Amino acid sequence: MPIYPFTENWFYQIIEGVREGITVSDQGGHFEIFNSRMQEITGYSIEEANSGDFSQKLYPEPDARIRALAGVHDVLENGGRHEIETVIQAKNGMRKTLLVSSSLITYKEQKMFLSTYLDITIRREALDQLAIQTAELKKSKENLLVLTQLKSEFISVVSHELRTPLTVINESLDLVYEGIVGPVSPEQKSLLLTGKNNVNRLERLINDILDFQKIETGRIRYNIHENDLNAVIREVHDNLASVAQHKNLKFLLLLDERLPFIRFDRDRIAQVVTNLIDNALKFTESGVILVTSKTLGRTVQVMIQDSGVGINKDDLPQIFDRFLQGDNSRRLGGVGLGLAICREIIEKHNGKIWVESNSGKGARFYFQLPM
Repeated sequence: MPIYPFTENWFYQIIEGVREGITVSDQGGHFEIFNSRMQEITGYSIEEANSGDFSQKLYPEPDARIRALAGVHDVLENGGRHEIETVIQAKNGMRKTLLVSSSLITYKEQKMFLSTYLDITIRREALDQLAIQTAELKKSKENLLVLTQLKSEFISVVSHELRTPLTVINESLDLVYEGIVGPVSPEQKSLLLTGKNNVNRLERLINDILDFQKIETGRIRYNIHENDLNAVIREVHDNLASVAQHKNLKFLLLLDERLPFIRFDRDRIAQVVTNLIDNALKFTESGVILVTSKTLGRTVQVMIQDSGVGINKDDLPQIFDRFLQGDNSRRLGGVGLGLAICREIIEKHNGKIWVESNSGKGARFYFQLPM
């Protein structure tokens, strides 16, 4: 057994300097050592601890006292070290959580109990609070998943239910506009064209909502093949030319005829071009819509420029975020999903998309696709 060169005075200085309560007691519960930290934890002096049954003072409830004393009996019968987490009641009535470690030692030629008491009340309260918060967070997450599922199902049902009447309305407008059901005056044609354009816009909005739902749930799929990007731009131009004509806007294409075929999902990129041009038409009351294409290094770049109301500088960093619309006059309807979907599609093609604009001076949207 090692011999430590400490005097008894040094020994007491050591046990008084630690942060744990330290006691040495005989098998009858009489304390030989009861340091100052133990007095701070319990509120009792060594004289009070040795006056009567100290375990009854710390554990007024019999069941708690029996559980605490079981550890003492375990050390007495089996030796070794016994460690438990226990809750005591201090002299002032405050309940404290302690980590108690006990073992048998020989002190003054007697078998005695050496016990240390670490006050972990704050730690235990923090852990309990964390456990409560974790349980609440888990429940909130489960509720959120249920609500998300309900939202997705609701959006899907409503969107699909809207598509059928929209198709009927669009076909009916076409029949009247083409004069199939009777003569139509120029003034009537103008009104019918306005109706057709708004039905088409509503249909694109419904498609955006459905596509965004697919993006959120990871169910959107891409069909990548070699395609002609200029052909996609011309097709979108032809589909939206009537909108520009109705608003007396110049709608110009300046496409690089040497543009190479590149790999992309034709329908998805057509959706991006449609969204960007539709926005340009929506926010421009006079002037020009210009669409250009060109090669730029190892990429193909498309620009859609308008002479509309522009975008506030503060809105530019978030303009592609979901459900966000600018604070200026570009807020003319919609739910703020179109640009978020455009970014998702372009990034899935390993491309990039951005905007340059000043309020009142139009906007230029760019996207690039790798060759």
